[in-house]
Amino acid sequence: MIKWPWKVQESAHQTALPWQEALSIPLLTCLTEQEQSKLVTLAERFLQQKRLVPLQGFELDSLRSCRIALLFCLPVLELGLEWLDGFHEVLIYPAPFVGSMMNGKTISVWCITNVLFSQVRAGSKGLSF
Repeated sequence: MIKWPWKVQESAHQTALPWQEALSIPLLTCLTEQEQSKLVTLAERFLQQKRLVPLQGFELDSLRSCRIALLFCLPVLELGLEWLDGFHEVLIYPAPFVGSMMNGKTISVWCITNVLFSQVRAGSKGLSF
């Protein structure tokens, strides 16, 4: 894939994104200010380069987009965004699902849950996007 270096610096969003609110999830609050700043920079580039595709009626607002980008970039914080090359879209489902794939003699089965995307029920404490 050819990367155009001048596109990386362009701002994909004209409005300010809610990065401080997006960083407020418990997983990210333990990062230092410098790490959070670096993560936000990577996440901004992620949102410029990748397309988030909500499916089956899932509502995607700017806060959810920011949190998804931050969570995608966290594992590659010290490695760089290049480690996330190889895909252009992120498909976002509103509910958990089980998928399987048969590849020769190998059968892969995976379960994708929406724990981070579920609504907080009344009286419960949890993480909600």
